[in-house]
Amino acid sequence: VIKSAPAADVTDPKALEATKLETLRGAKETLRLMAATEQVDTTKTDMAKTLIAEYIVLETEQPKKVEGQRILGDIYRVVGDSDNAIVEYKKVLEIEPNDPDALAGLGLSLVNLGYINNDKTKFQEGSNFLQKYIDTAPTGHKYVDDAKGLIATLKKEQSVAPQKTTGGGKKKN
Repeated sequence: VIKSAPAADVTDPKALEATKLETLRGAKETLRLMAATEQVDTTKTDMAKTLIAEYIVLETEQPKKVEGQRILGDIYRVVGDSDNAIVEYKKVLEIEPNDPDALAGLGLSLVNLGYINNDKTKFQEGSNFLQKYIDTAPTGHKYVDDAKGLIATLKKEQSVAPQKTTGGGKKKN
C-alpha cells in the first residue's frame, strides 16, 4: 500500500520513507522469528528476499543491514535452499568476517550441500567454516555443540577434518 501510494497523496516524503522503514523493520522481525523457530513457508522465500533487499536499502545502520542479510541466509537454510543460503551468508562474512551466526549457517549449508551432492569439497569447506565458528563464537553460543558433533561425524564418515583457518579468536562475552 505504501509502495504504491500515488505521488499526489504523498504530502511529506520524509514521513513516507520513515513509514516504509518502520514497516520493513516489522517485516524483518517477522522473518527473523520465522527463521529462529524454523517455521518458514517455502513459498515465502521470494517475498523474504524482496523485503530484505528493500530493508537493506532503507536501513541506515550497518549492523542492522548485516542482520537482515543474515536473516535471509537463515530463511534459505531452514527451507533447505543451501545454494542461496551460502550466497547470503558469504555477503554477511564480507562485512563481518567473524560473525558467528553466519559462520555456523555457512558451515551447515555447505555440509548439507555436501550430503546432497556427495561432494567432499563441500564437506571440507563446511568443516573449515564450522571450526572457525567454534574458534570465534562466544562461550555458550547456540550452535557450538552441534558444530562439534557434526565435525566429529564428518571425520568419522567422510574422513574430513577442519583445516586451520586464519584470523579470528575467541570473542569476549
